[in-house]
Amino acid sequence: MKRSDLIHQPDVWPLLAAKIPEVVDGIGEMIEAVTRRRDFHEQIEAKYRAGEVEHERDWLKWNDPHRFIVEAAEELHDLIVYQAMLLVWLDAELSDAPTSATL
Repeated sequence: MKRSDLIHQPDVWPLLAAKIPEVVDGIGEMIEAVTRRRDFHEQIEAKYRAGEVEHERDWLKWNDPHRFIVEAAEELHDLIVYQAMLLVWLDAELSDAPTSATL
């Protein structure tokens, strides 16, 4: 499907749902690649400190230990959905790319 067709789709969820198994299969490799980056720990610390300021260290006030599991599940869910969105978009971009003619 071309990107121009994708933009006019009334419901893209079936396309995203079809990509989820591919995303789940590749998540381990993706995480390993990210954690091998030299600046990974600095980026994580910067994001953590910014979140601490923005949310006033809210996580320290949680009384329910299950909330950590819920928060982690939400983050993992977001990762999977956003990665599926990226794959659908990249497929559309590749469909839009002109094919090279060989003689």
